[in-house]
Amino acid sequence: MRLVWLNRNPSTHPGGDLIMLRALKEAMVQRGHRCHELYGEWTSRDLLPFDLVLIYHVNFPWSFENITKTQLAGKPYVLLPIFYPTDQLGMTYRSMREAMEEAACVCPLSFTEAREISDYTGFRGPFSVIPHGTEERFHWDRGDQDCCVATSCARGGKGEDLVEKVCGKLGLPYKHFINIPHEELHLHYRKARVFVHSSPDDRMSLTVGEALCSGCRVLSSVYDRGNEWFPGLKVLNPKNEQELESYIRMAWESEKWDWRPNERAREMTWGKTAKAWEKVCERALCSN
Repeated sequence: MRLVWLNRNPSTHPGGDLIMLRALKEAMVQRGHRCHELYGEWTSRDLLPFDLVLIYHVNFPWSFENITKTQLAGKPYVLLPIFYPTDQLGMTYRSMREAMEEAACVCPLSFTEAREISDYTGFRGPFSVIPHGTEERFHWDRGDQDCCVATSCARGGKGEDLVEKVCGKLGLPYKHFINIPHEELHLHYRKARVFVHSSPDDRMSLTVGEALCSGCRVLSSVYDRGNEWFPGLKVLNPKNEQELESYIRMAWESEKWDWRPNERAREMTWGKTAKAWEKVCERALCSN
């Protein structure tokens, strides 16, 4: 298949969506597909060489532009909505619903996200739910790291300050992994005994899967919709200082730990994710 991805301009800011897109494209190429990406200045005619269009994000003005140009080209498209439950970012709930109704397939990252889409936009599906994959270089079967408690995010400002404060109270070493090339990040995760995903809002954070694969004791934010993929994962409210303190102390000191979420994360490779996307793409083309 000849596939083209539409997303935001990557020069605007770093983010997990860019990492996800790159990893998925590489995995699809390995499966024999021709993959391309468009952003910035382009027209509907630029879509003509491709069999199928894959669009990342609803919500934003540039999301609406990507969807409109694709519809003008008459090309079938699949939506990965990465849905934010608000209509204040550039698209109304009605326009998001209409975009999903016109899509050949809608692929949220979790069943929780799918329910939110239905609750807020009125779009009831069908959905094909496909989670993020994990890169094998993160797969590290060591669970006894004791260097630090860690957090990580692309731009900061996602609750890490409170985690640092709590670690100071507990007398535990703390590190925030930021401004580190993604290609080197696995080497840093391996140093952490406990990883805290402290974001107040996420569809499915790549950092959770990466830290799990790296053998960390992961505490994930209750606000991450992707937690459902990791049975046994410890989940907390990262805005609650007392809860953070209790969970971090427990994770650091506990002699036993449930490693099922780590094992599950290592099973969720990008190769398996690409296989699921391949089936969605085939189905989308057959329906048009």
